[in-house]
Amino acid sequence: MPELVPLLAWGHRNGVIDGGTHISLHPGDSGLGETELFGLLGELRQVFPLPLGAVAEQALLDPATPRQVLLLINVGLDPFSVLAPQQMPNCAEQSDPLGYASARENLVLSIDQLVLNSWNELSVSRYEGPQALADCLRDHLTGLAGAGDCGLQVRCFSRNRGQAIARRVMELLLDAQSNLDATHRRYLLQIRQRFHLFERRAEDVAHSCLSDRTALLEHLGEAHHDSDPIRLDRYALRDDDLGLILPLGRPDCLQVFYRVRGDSAELAVLDERNALWTQQWPFRDEQRLLMPLLRFLRSIIHRRNAQRSLSSLRPSSGLEILLYRIRTPAGQPPVVERRPVPQDEPDDPLYEVQAIVESRENGRSTVTLYCNHQEFSGLEYGARLFTAVAEYILSQRRNRERYPCYITDLDLSGLRGRGQGQTVHYLRYKARLEAALNQALQMDR
Repeated sequence: MPELVPLLAWGHRNGVIDGGTHISLHPGDSGLGETELFGLLGELRQVFPLPLGAVAEQALLDPATPRQVLLLINVGLDPFSVLAPQQMPNCAEQSDPLGYASARENLVLSIDQLVLNSWNELSVSRYEGPQALADCLRDHLTGLAGAGDCGLQVRCFSRNRGQAIARRVMELLLDAQSNLDATHRRYLLQIRQRFHLFERRAEDVAHSCLSDRTALLEHLGEAHHDSDPIRLDRYALRDDDLGLILPLGRPDCLQVFYRVRGDSAELAVLDERNALWTQQWPFRDEQRLLMPLLRFLRSIIHRRNAQRSLSSLRPSSGLEILLYRIRTPAGQPPVVERRPVPQDEPDDPLYEVQAIVESRENGRSTVTLYCNHQEFSGLEYGARLFTAVAEYILSQRRNRERYPCYITDLDLSGLRGRGQGQTVHYLRYKARLEAALNQALQMDR
């Protein structure tokens, strides 16, 4: 019923509707009932009492800012009408209204936003559909820039869990408002399987909608100039290790996280600007899991320091590497434990594979690989580069064993425009080169 709330708001603001007005309801095919209708009218009178106070001349000279905001959720709509009985949770009080029951249904179907500003103007905006809450949150945060307290009120008159829905939306808006400030400029919300990332940019708030976890990982892995960690909504990424990793982000260091799951392990890195990189590897022991990555990161730090010295920039002590293990104690929630960072050992059998990527005149790039100082150039081997390298590596192994091979050093200084790229750039190149090399190692010959 998109026209109902603007009509009631106009009638109330202009004194056409008051406590003595007789109103008859003809709901048609909507779910609006008399209880909800009179509840709406009562909220209008309580939140925007008449007569309104006079507006000072100075207030009229300044830009209008919100003074009172009322959000009305699901007017004339019943979110439970789309839920089958088998989808209902066993304990409804513990279910998030934005990811309700086993199907993770979003119970916020529509929002009518009423704003009374400093000029005593009353405006109404309506949001509908799956994006309703995210769009309303973005506009609410943008409109609050420099406005201070806006007297936010949230109401939902749904017969089932109306108060819980209103309370959840109220908590979300207040949390997002407190977390998006001059210090923290990124906030993540999850609604069903979708993720919504809000970023404060000057006086504006940008909103990125990410369809699933894969899209979220891709977005978080993009290089950016902002090193702020991401603040999470209290229900976002529950039962997901990302929910433990992202809030720990720190600037100007490299944070390595790992979790062992049987015969495989998950690795994650937050780089110096909190861009995220993740990968899965077979697991044999912690030393073989961690040392290839740690050696690679140390080589990148060393290469950057050398480039800074050559360019006469101020010397840098380099980025610190921090190591964390994620595990789940029996009968308890997952925990993140800080671990000492292993150091290189002289007798470490890790095979040295260096890669150099350079730009060519035709705009494409060429790869040169060095295996124990043996050179393999993409210009010489062409499409057979990785096959030739794999054959050489197998010839150096006992019984030609086909366990994975790792890139231990990477030089991207020859790429045009790359300069001193973020660590996430190097990790992405590393992953692509390793995938091609290990695929060649597994080929029958």
